[in-house]
Amino acid sequence: MNLLALVLIDFLSKNPYCQCCNKKLDLDYKSNKKFNQNSPSIDRVNSEEGYTIKNTAIVCWRCNRIKQDAKPYELRTIADFMDKWNNKIQ
Repeated sequence: MNLLALVLIDFLSKNPYCQCCNKKLDLDYKSNKKFNQNSPSIDRVNSEEGYTIKNTAIVCWRCNRIKQDAKPYELRTIADFMDKWNNKIQ
């Protein structure tokens, strides 16, 4: 196992919450399911850089999927649009 994997496993054992939305991550292994919205995933904070200790966060699948390749201003634009139409983000 490489150093990054060891650091992430140690971090996750001490802080089992999504670093983006702060939801408790579902750490149970499910052999019959791939994952769920609260399963942990590894995210590159800056998508233009590689997976390094300083550029890696542990987030839930939902946050990782929402963030995917969006720029911050794009996410703000979408949030503003949703607020404008009274759609509350939960």
